[in-house]
Amino acid sequence: MKLGMNFMECDVQLSKDGQVVIAHDDELSRMCGKDYAGKRVRDYNFNELPPFQKHIPMHTAVGEYDLKDNEEGRFSLLRNLFEKCDGIYISIDLKDSSPEMV
Repeated sequence: MKLGMNFMECDVQLSKDGQVVIAHDDELSRMCGKDYAGKRVRDYNFNELPPFQKHIPMHTAVGEYDLKDNEEGRFSLLRNLFEKCDGIYISIDLKDSSPEMV
């Protein structure tokens, strides 16, 4: 945003307790580690979602992303993105098109 970006895209899923969580992958293993293979955002209440692993494999490029020391490494809520990105256009991809999500 500091460089003038005025548009972003994000994917969202619904947590077990009905929170709209920013999350791309269908399961948690790439972000949170192999112990979470087959587990999904909807299997957890938002506050119970596991933290990200330190080294996250990229899904659009070769390599991995290393979390920086100042990065929390946790899932975020869509409403928090709205609060931080006032005035930015946001394209939202609903990974779950349930009536509750919509």
